[in-house]
Order: sequence, then C-alpha cells, then structure tokens
Amino acid sequence: MAYDMILSPEKTLLDLRFAVLRNRLVDTLTERNMLVHQRIPYFKARYTHEFGDEELQLAILDYQAARASARVRMAQALKNQGKPINASTLAQQLEVAFHDKQAAIKQASDLVTWATDHLENTTPLSPEDSEKLHTDFKTLVKALHPDLHPDQSPRDANLFVLAQTALADGNLDLMATLVELLATAGTESVPAAPSTDPATMTAPGADPFRFAKRDLFYLAQRYLHEKAQTLALYEEWPLNVAGLLDVPRWVAQQHAHYQQLLQQWPLQVAADNVRYGVLIGDLGGINDEQ
Repeated sequence: MAYDMILSPEKTLLDLRFAVLRNRLVDTLTERNMLVHQRIPYFKARYTHEFGDEELQLAILDYQAARASARVRMAQALKNQGKPINASTLAQQLEVAFHDKQAAIKQASDLVTWATDHLENTTPLSPEDSEKLHTDFKTLVKALHPDLHPDQSPRDANLFVLAQTALADGNLDLMATLVELLATAGTESVPAAPSTDPATMTAPGADPFRFAKRDLFYLAQRYLHEKAQTLALYEEWPLNVAGLLDVPRWVAQQHAHYQQLLQQWPLQVAADNVRYGVLIGDLGGINDEQ
C-alpha cells in the first residue's frame, strides 16, 4: 500500500500543493518581517523627523487646552455649590486627572529623539545590498521560522532571533554569517510535511490521504491569516503615508495643517484662562498653577 501511495497521482498533487503553499507562506513571513523590522521603523523615523516637533507642540497644547477647560468646569462647579475655589487644590486634582496627557507629551518627545537617532545611526542599504539581505533572510525564514518549525530546537530559535536582529540593523555580515552557519551545521528542526504515514490510514474505507489533506487545509489557513496580517500593515501608519513623504506638495499641506492647529489652540487656552480668572476674580493671576 505504501508503494502505491508514493506513486499515486493524488499523493503527487497533494505534495505539490503543500510545497507551493509552504513557499508562499515563506514569502509572506519574509515580507512581514521585512516590514516590521526594516520598512516600518524607517518610515516611522522619517515621518517623525519631518513632523515630530509639530506633533510634540500639539501634544503640549492638547494638554494645556484640556486642562484649562477642565479647570473652568471644576471652578464653576465649586462656585455653584458656594464653596471656595482653591487654586492649589485644583492644580493637584488636575495633575492627577491629566496624567495620561502628560505621558503622551513624554512619548512624543521620546519619539522625536528616537527618530533622530535612528536616521543618524542607520545607513540606507543600496538596492543590491537590500536584495542580498532579503534573500539571505528568506533562507533563514525557510529553515528557522517558528511557524514553519514549531518543534525547533533552542539553538534554532536563537539563530532566528539573531536573524531578526540582523534584519533590523541591516547587518549584511551577520546575516551572511548566519546563512553560512546554517549551511554548515544544518538545522535541528524537522520541517513540517503532510501526514501520509500508511500505518495510520488502514481503516477500511478511510481516505488514505485524509491526514495530508488536513495538513494542507491548516497550512492554507495559516497562509491566508499571515497574508491578511501582512496586507493590513500597508493600511496602517506609517506605511499608509510612506509614498507621500516623497511628495513635496503633500508634505507642505501637512505642515500647513499642523501650523493652523498650533495657531488655533492657544486662543482656546487663553479664552479658558480668562473665564477662570473671572470666576476667581483675579484676571491678573489667571495663568498661575497652569
């Protein structure tokens, strides 16, 4: 029976479909890693380098505007209740209430610093070097990716972590070394393959290839899932604006939009400060505890 299965056209077709799907999964896993570890950080840094200072200023103004508006509401509520308005107490309450917005300011500031460091310390690869990095990484994905080798050894798992590090750093030498190490020592994992063990398929009337078909189905589901996840990355920031960063007109429009917001928000803050000053009867000290 085993010999007949090996020669079976159905077995040959199943093996072919499995191989095609596995190669597509390898391509998708490679593409996704290239996006996550290279393209997304690069375009995130480029976008932040272009607009990060303005976004930081907007985060500060967002905090100031929200805080000024909340201070007016809180002071008005106290006045309506006939209670005294204590600026220091309000300031303490606002500090707690707007902790998240302060954290957003810190995050925006850190992002600007990171973007500058990333662009200064990352040397863009030439098209030839980029292709070499991609090819070598694909070789390592095929041999070491945990989705393709769920029972991989700790050594192989560590090698793949190093491969991702080399990809993120654009380190051609490390990537080539890993490929060479792989070719010399081989992997310690057993590649996934369709199940066609005759010993498990001898039940009368049973489809001798039912396990292979099951494995093919699961592989197809895995491929479709990974492909959908990869395509979704192109719809998200920063990849959804990656091409626009090289369009001067779009860049200029974005700067104009940010500048418009930066001019509008201080007016709102000033208006709320005046309202607060009216409530406490001190227009001269309205910015205290801001």
